[in-house]
Amino acid sequence: MLSKDEACERLRLDRDRLLVAYHDSSTMVVPGPRSQGLQTVRDVVAHVAMWDEIVLAAITGHQLGRTHWSVDPRWAGDGAALNEGGIASGRLLPEPLVLQRFLDARDLLIDTLAITAWDSGFSAFCEDLNTPELPGTPYCHGTAHLKVTK
Repeated sequence: MLSKDEACERLRLDRDRLLVAYHDSSTMVVPGPRSQGLQTVRDVVAHVAMWDEIVLAAITGHQLGRTHWSVDPRWAGDGAALNEGGIASGRLLPEPLVLQRFLDARDLLIDTLAITAWDSGFSAFCEDLNTPELPGTPYCHGTAHLKVTK
């Protein structure tokens, strides 16, 4: 398990790389099963923002002793539908709002982790929440979907 500082730094680096990719035309979305319908870097930004907001809610629920729907086994198979809807809604939003949503969610997630008491149980919970695409690459959600073409 990562320390709190390592987790925050990985999140920050991942989201910063995604932000750079957002402004760089030489970055594309990784094709194949991991793409989950993502076609553009803007789609990835909207997708990661949605999941960062969900992770924030799950962390809040955990802190309050509640099971958030995103970690409830009854809904484990519904992630694909949620991804599809999140991508579609991101395409409907004005581009500045997609970016603002991403920046707000990124900052809130990193700041929340930075001020939260960190023990092995909470560390494991957060690592599971923040490693959705590629097991073994915690806190790298955004870059898991990217491919640099330069």
